[in-house]
Formats: sequence, structure tokens, C-alpha cells
Amino acid sequence: MNIIKAKLYFFIFNSLIFLITAYSQETKPITEYAPEVEIDYGEIRTKNGKYGVAKGDGTILVPFEYDSLLYNELARLYIAKKKGKTGGINQNNDIIIQFKYEDIQSFETYVYGFLKTKHKNKYGVVNYKGKEIIKNKFDSIKWHEEGFFITETGNKIGAIDENGNYILHPVSCDEIQSKVRLNSIDKYFIFKSNNKYGVVDYKGKIVIQPKYLTLFFWSRENFFYVKNELHKIGIIDIKENVLVPLDYDVLRFDERDLIVIKKNGKYGAIDIENNEILPLEYDDLYSFSTNSSNRLIATKNNKKALINKKGSLLTKIKYDRIHPINDGILSTFLNEKYGLMDENGNIILNNKYENVNLTYGDRIIATQDSASRLFDTQGNLLTNQSYEKIEFINSLLYFAVKKEGKYGLINFNGELIIQSIYDKIFNKKYSYEKGIYGKKNGRKEKINVIE
Repeated sequence: MNIIKAKLYFFIFNSLIFLITAYSQETKPITEYAPEVEIDYGEIRTKNGKYGVAKGDGTILVPFEYDSLLYNELARLYIAKKKGKTGGINQNNDIIIQFKYEDIQSFETYVYGFLKTKHKNKYGVVNYKGKEIIKNKFDSIKWHEEGFFITETGNKIGAIDENGNYILHPVSCDEIQSKVRLNSIDKYFIFKSNNKYGVVDYKGKIVIQPKYLTLFFWSRENFFYVKNELHKIGIIDIKENVLVPLDYDVLRFDERDLIVIKKNGKYGAIDIENNEILPLEYDDLYSFSTNSSNRLIATKNNKKALINKKGSLLTKIKYDRIHPINDGILSTFLNEKYGLMDENGNIILNNKYENVNLTYGDRIIATQDSASRLFDTQGNLLTNQSYEKIEFINSLLYFAVKKEGKYGLINFNGELIIQSIYDKIFNKKYSYEKGIYGKKNGRKEKINVIE
């Protein structure tokens, strides 16, 4: 009997092996992908003191007839020298850039599409197709980050665009700093001469003399922020009309109707027509944007107040700190307690909390005497009881709450959803998923929330 069983087992085992082998052969993919073939583009080599390009199998792509050979990867050209002249060839040895230059090189500052050429000690520009963009007649050529070429001959500097056209005719100066886009037209340039700044038009005519230590153009308003030799700051226009006198030590521009200024150690505010908004009587003053308008936070005798852009006090000068925390909501600190107010100075939460946090969903977690409560951004209390802790857990629906050392869940309306029975509650990511994770007795489990 045992022999019969052994033979039966042997037969079954061999049958399974046969079936598995047959199945694997039948299901073997018909298509076998050919191994990836690496293309040999050749490499630069030397032969009898000359340079060329050859493949690994000896096939010559570029004949060994050049005195030097350097591959420019961006241009996909070989910069080659032959009989004392430099040109550019492709991988088929076709001449792309004529052999008439002393040198061809890339620009020091990255620019795609162009190469710098040198001929009779003068510099010019060609594109990657060999077309001459700028003739070789300049002592130096550089690329400007605003998208044009800076040319220099002697003490004269000009600017040429990518098509080879002058956008600034040569002017005597030390440096071209930037374009001035006035009324949506690139007509002017800020230039530097003897460490002073001025403005020149595209014809090379000086329209603002180089007499300012600092000159910065505000394109949105079409005027210039300037600082004179006395380090006083003001605002002028392109005709050098003074809009704001050069009387100030600090000038911070936010909009035409609100400019923060400092003079003789005190801050105030004016508009672009130099009309006073706030007198020069504050120890500090800075502006910030809200949903509706700009606001100012002013400091006087170490106390702060909120002020609108017309100069009207929205609060008394009484707070130790005021800090914007979200669009239209500000944190306040008074008598060692935190509170909240809106952009108009209306109180959301009085200053009686040890900690106040604005969270996702326009909800506020505030802690007073170690008891945490949930509020909305209008200051309405949402929880009908206090908790030891309320935690934002990356859920877009729930907060974790701690009571008597255990955690439960409340929703964004403050309603208790899960009793405090967990050692910890968490969610892995921002999610609308109702399955939050909880840890109880050392084990993690998914909490199925039913509302």
C-alpha cells in the first residue's frame, strides 16, 4: 500500500512539474526587446600633431587637419583653428562659422544662441548658424541679464539687441545698469559715471545727470527713487521734477497714497504729492497689505496702534505687539496676553489668552488658564466645553481634542464626534478622509467617523 502511495505521489509531482514548465514556455513573451545601442558620435583625437574626430572603430568624422578643436555643446559645433584662423564646423566637417576669426568663445554670462568672436583685437557676435549679428569693432562685448548686448569702445558704452540693432547709442560712462521701461516703452537706461547714477535716452542723450548715489526706477508709477550726496532720499520724474523733496533718511513706497518716511529719527507718512498723512512723531512705522487696503502699524513710546492709509487711528496706541497673521486678521499682545482683531481694529478675541492660533478652515484655537476652546474668525465660541488641548491633525474635517489625558475628535463646528478614549489621534496628510488614525493600548487603528 505504501509503495502504491509513493508511486502516486511521484506521478502527481512530475505532472505538476510538466504543467508548470509547459505553461512558462507558452506564456513566454514573443517580443524580446533588443538591447539599447549606444551611438558612437566620435571623440576628439590627435594624429601627427593635428586634431580630428574619430569613432571607436576608427571611422573618421572630422579629418585630422586642425591645429586645435573644441566642442561647444550648446552650439553643437566644433570650434576649430586652422592656419591661424578660427571657425566653427559641425560633425560632418561642414563649415558653419567662417574661418576668419582670431578666436570664438562663449559669453561669460550664460546666453543661448550666440558666440563672441574676435578679429583684429575687436569683438563681435555670431549666432549658432554662423550669421554675423554684431561686427567686430568693439573693445569688449558682454551679455546683460535683461536680454541685450553691452558694447564698449574706449570710454563709450552702448547697448545692442539680439538682432544687431542699437537700443542705446554709445554714451560716455562707466556702466549701463538697467533699462527704464517708461509708459511701456524701453526708451531710457540708468547709467553709472564716477560712482554716481543718471539716466540717458536711447539716442545717448543724458536726461538726468549722474549725480545720485542711488537711483531706482519704479515702473508701476513711472518715477525714480533717488538719494543725493547728503544721503537724503526723495522722488523725481523723468524730467527731474521733484515729486517728494530729498529731505528724508528713509522712504518706503507702497502706493501713491502711502509713503512711509523717516526724518530726524522719527517716522511719518505722506502721499506722492508730499501731503502729510501722519506727522513725523512715531518711533517706528511699517505698512502691510490687507484684503481691502494697506494698513500701518505705528510705534510710539514702546506702544503700538493700527492706522489706516488715511492716517486715522483704528485702535488706541496701547498694544505691546501687533502682528498680521492672515489676510484681514492681526494678532495682538497686551499685558502678557494674546488676542485677535480684524483689519479695521474690531476685536475678535480680547487679550486674555496665553496662546492663540489661527488654523485651517478659519478656525481659532485659544488657550486660557490651560483650557483650550475653538472659535470662528468672528470670535464666536464653537465648543460647549473646554479641553486640555485642541490639535490640528492635518484633517480638513476634524480636530483632535484632549480631555483627562485621552484624545477624541470634534468637527469644525466644535461638535464632539468621538469620545476621548485614545492615547493619540493623527492623520497622515491633509485629507477629507473620515478615517482618522488613533492609538490605544499601544496599537494603531483606523477610526471610522459616523456623523
